[in-house]
Amino acid sequence: MTKEEKANIRAKEWYQVNKERKKAYDIAYNAANRAKKNAQSRNWVKNNPEKRTYIIKKSYINTKPQKMQYAKEYGARLEVKKRVAERATARSKVPENKHKALVSRLWSRFRIVLEQRNEALLFQSNLCGICNKPETAIHNLTGKVKLLCIDHNHDTLENRGLLCMHCNSMIGFIERSFELFDVLPTKIKNYLFAETEFHRAIRSILKRQD
Repeated sequence: MTKEEKANIRAKEWYQVNKERKKAYDIAYNAANRAKKNAQSRNWVKNNPEKRTYIIKKSYINTKPQKMQYAKEYGARLEVKKRVAERATARSKVPENKHKALVSRLWSRFRIVLEQRNEALLFQSNLCGICNKPETAIHNLTGKVKLLCIDHNHDTLENRGLLCMHCNSMIGFIERSFELFDVLPTKIKNYLFAETEFHRAIRSILKRQD
């Protein structure tokens, strides 16, 4: 081992033991000699442009993966902050936005205004026009009970009344399969209660497993 290598080892050992002392000394020295060190740095940069360029390129190459990763993480953080701000702005305008969306949907789909919908709800006492019961379906996002659906004729576009979600779905099915209307009760009873070979087979296939 050469003298230089031994000296480097001793210097590293001394630094590990006196790390805080060296740090305090460097801070004090740099504060007392800031102008002198800045002048030395400027002179070295002026006299060694090629070395400075080489050091910068080498530093960039060595730290490029870390810099790219940091840039991605920084961009992701900015995107999160942007989305949070957008959601906060949207939440502050929820009543206004919901009202505008409702008015727009009523006009674009049914060609009625909000006052007509409210008058219909009052006229039907907020009860379904078929089962005469209030709506029970829950909105997935708000967790609140939905309003009654506006039922309309898909051919003539005439608005016929207000229905709960279940009755509205039933009416939609019957209209699409009107030829089954007369035999529908029989078919439903057979499906629910019949004990034919077909029904036993399909129930066996779909039997719940323990």
